[in-house]
Parts: sequence; structure tokens; C-alpha cells
Amino acid sequence: MEFDKAFTGIPYGTLAGLAILIYLCRLLYNAYLNSLAKFPGPRLAGATRWYESYFELVVPPGGQFMFEINRMHEKYGSIVRIGPNEVHVNDPDFRDTLYAQGSRREKVPYMVDLFATPLSVFGTEKHDLHRSRRNVLIRFFSRQTVQKLESLIRAKTGKMCDELSRHHRWQKTVSIRNALTSCIVDITTEYSFGKCANALDGEDFSPQWHQMISGVPEGVPLARQFPKIVQIIQMLPVNIVRMANPLMAAYIDFEQTVRRDVEEIFEQYRNHTLERNKPNFEGVSTIFHEILESSLPEKEKTTDRMTQEAISIIAAASDTTSNVAANIFYFLASNHSYAERVTQELRSVMPEPTTPVEWKRLEELPFLVSLESIEEL
Repeated sequence: MEFDKAFTGIPYGTLAGLAILIYLCRLLYNAYLNSLAKFPGPRLAGATRWYESYFELVVPPGGQFMFEINRMHEKYGSIVRIGPNEVHVNDPDFRDTLYAQGSRREKVPYMVDLFATPLSVFGTEKHDLHRSRRNVLIRFFSRQTVQKLESLIRAKTGKMCDELSRHHRWQKTVSIRNALTSCIVDITTEYSFGKCANALDGEDFSPQWHQMISGVPEGVPLARQFPKIVQIIQMLPVNIVRMANPLMAAYIDFEQTVRRDVEEIFEQYRNHTLERNKPNFEGVSTIFHEILESSLPEKEKTTDRMTQEAISIIAAASDTTSNVAANIFYFLASNHSYAERVTQELRSVMPEPTTPVEWKRLEELPFLVSLESIEEL
């Protein structure tokens, strides 16, 4: 090739020097000539993403760039440049302008490669494709639909409380985070596949589920800097990954567990037995049974895509909800006056701990749900 001939005979040192020169020119362009250079912020952050990498991977305990962003805002103001192609806004009044209705946005590739789920709604880059995939799922998480799952949610939370009571009687220490994660995993998997993971049945609330799901966000700092690393690791034997990074191995275990459930539903779909095996929660079907019966084109109904969608749903629901609930429990356990106030409020609708109560009645308890009350704590 002509391109190859052009470099024949050029010393490697010269090529290396040329590459360094090009890289330095790129840094200078990013720092001073890029269209975002007019925004305030550290010049080094605007020149290279290695600035972010330093805070994410080097500064202990890792994942510290969010705190550096806060420091930037304190120094430079409400709008700061945090990377060569990124501006961070900390101004609630600007929200409606920034996220204006009807505007089109394409996701940044290195942000959607974090979890190696490019076929999921979360990992979809293109605006129109993201919208079509999102529209299929959004109704499953509407307030009206979730209210119809109340009996399922009550059954799983009741089971969790029974297990916690049993541990209390035995005077056995248990991780509340494991308990919450397992409860939410059981709710989410049954709603997704019509097949419960039965995480609550495991010893000490199946801690492996928390380990698997916590392995997802734990890998974010590394994945943000090296977007393809998760996909590369997934190609390696799990035993090798487990020796090098147990959390990443737990994530691969999670992916394989979810894939088996998805494949089971696909087998019903191919055998035309999906309708007969489809569970029903007070008029609401399971997520993936409905997706397979939807008007989406067949290329959107592959095992790989459904597996990635399921991973996103289960991980997002379990990790976020369990973290929030665990933090609330810890706060109440550390502040007895607030715990007593919540207890008194709950007794007004639940005379006994086992008294069934509807969600809408719990929403009427001001200290439990009011943002104003939370801010007063």
C-alpha cells in the first residue's frame, strides 16, 4: 500500500517523536482552541481526560472525580468545563433549558459503554432508536402499573421481614443491604420473567446477589476511562477474572444468570407456548413476555438484546433502591428520636407490624414521605 511505503525507512524514533508532537498539539488545541475553551475550569481538565482518570483511578479510595467537580464549582461557578468535550452545570434554574422538551440528543459513546450493554435502552446512543426502545418499557414503570404490583411487593417485603425477625430471635447479625437487595431482586425478576430468583431463600439473604449487582457500579471508574475493558474482560474465562477482580467476576456471573432466564422465555416464544406460560399480576403481564409479543421488529427481540435489557433493569432497580433504603435504616438506627417518630406514624395505619397496609395510605404519612420533613432531619 502507498501509505505503508510512505513510512518505509523512517526511524522509529522519528515516528515516536512525531506521534508525541501530534498528541501535544491535540492537548493545546483542546485547552485553548476548542469551542468549549471559553468555559471556566482547569486547563488540564479541558486538555485531556487523563485529569479525570487521575481522580477516578489514582486518588484513594477511587471514584473521586465527582468531589473534584464539586470543588471546581466552588472555585469557578455554576458552569465548569470538566473535560475536553464536557461541561458540567450546577444550576437548578437552568434545568428546563438544558433538558428542553422535544430536543434531540445523541449519547456519548464512552458513557454508554460503561456496562457493556449497548443493546439496552441505557446503552443506546442514537436518539430515535433509544426512543423506540424506551417507549416499549416506559409503561411498565408508570405509577399506575406499579400500583398493580402491590400484592407482589407486599408478599416479598413480608417474607423479608419474617426472615429478619427470625434472625433477631436467633440474635444473629445480618446485613440489611443484603436483605434489601435480595428482596428487590425477587420482585424485579418475578416481574421481568415471571420466575423469581428466590434470593430471599438463600442463607443470610444470598449475599452473592449483592456482590454481583454491586460489581456493576464498582467498575464504573475504570470503565469510564477504558470504555471497552468490560467487553474484553467478558471474553476471558471467569476463573481467571475471579482471581484478578472478584467484583468483575461477580458481574459476569450476574450476566450469565440473567441470560439463562431470558433463554428460557425465548424457548417458550419459539415453541409458541409463551401465552400459556405468561404470568399475570392483577392485569399486568411480565416485562419480557410483553416485549416478545410487542410490535417491535424481530431484530429487536434477540437473546443478546433482551439479556442486556434485563441486566440494566435488575441492576438499576436493585442497586439504587437498596442503597437508599439501607441508608435510611442506618440513619433511623442512629437517631432514636426520628425512629420513634416514624414508628408512631406507622402505628396510626399499622397497629401491628404484620398489619397489611396499602401504598396509598403510607403516602399519607407526612414524616415518612415528605421532602420537607426529610430536609428538617
